[in-house]
Amino acid sequence: MRVTLFLLFKVGLWADEAGEYPYCGGTLISDSIVVTAAHCIEPLLRCSQLPPQGTPFSIPDTHGHRLRVLVGAHGYMEADPTTHLHMVARAVIHPQFNISDLSYCTDIAVIKLHEGTPTGT
Repeated sequence: MRVTLFLLFKVGLWADEAGEYPYCGGTLISDSIVVTAAHCIEPLLRCSQLPPQGTPFSIPDTHGHRLRVLVGAHGYMEADPTTHLHMVARAVIHPQFNISDLSYCTDIAVIKLHEGTPTGT
């Protein structure tokens, strides 16, 4: 049996109001798609009417703030020439996610980056 391995990259999620370091993590699964926890996205929407779960939405349009993804960082405390900040275009939260009950496997969200990451990142 032949197994093809795909490299998975850790990323950091940055929001305007969350400070100067990533407040949550995720995994880059393609050049423009990130998987993260839904509980990392839901707090950004706390002052807005929540979009229907399972429906893609724009965080700036919904919340008014920017969400960015830091790709390529070896550590988050120092500048690194290999890092790239990417704007999030859209996100979708699992349709059965419930912030009050994180014991189920629905604490997942998918993020689409505005632009793909450079080759080799």
